[in-house]
Amino acid sequence: MRTLGVQAMDDENGRHPFTCKKCGAHRLEVTTQYQTSTMAQESMQCSCNPGAVAATRRVRRVNTWREHYRLDLVEHRLSTRIGEPDNLHTDQENTEIDVACKKCYERGGWSGEDDDLTEEPIEKTGSRQHWVHCKDCKREIPFAWSERDLDGHGSGRIWPVECADYDPRTTWLDPKYSEDS
Repeated sequence: MRTLGVQAMDDENGRHPFTCKKCGAHRLEVTTQYQTSTMAQESMQCSCNPGAVAATRRVRRVNTWREHYRLDLVEHRLSTRIGEPDNLHTDQENTEIDVACKKCYERGGWSGEDDDLTEEPIEKTGSRQHWVHCKDCKREIPFAWSERDLDGHGSGRIWPVECADYDPRTTWLDPKYSEDS
């Protein structure tokens, strides 16, 4: 077998492990989406007593992120990340508010700036999802995993069902492609 790079590998008969049915391309990308959660503390300045704090609040922020990777068709693993993660949106909820000056608190005026980050971002369990698509035409390709975790989600290597070396007897379809979902 000769190798023409991670994405475009021919076997001894000149075949690629993947050829898109729509555009004929041979490269695949994986989009991963997940959520992280952080806790922050914000303050509101008191106008009645300059320098004092009218209120503080703890805020939980949930960020939804998207990343793109090349899929190594030899190892069936994510290889190079393409670009930086995209923050799709942030949801915010107040978890606790301490009011020192009710008059200023009722007027509002949160600064929107964090006083201090109270936790490092933590990935929310079970929030990670993956999609495989053709690098050129972006057509989604169903895929399976080499392993299944305790929750029934996939892990390990990614096996697109249209790859020449895909074996349904040794893999588990991603839950979104399973007839059981």
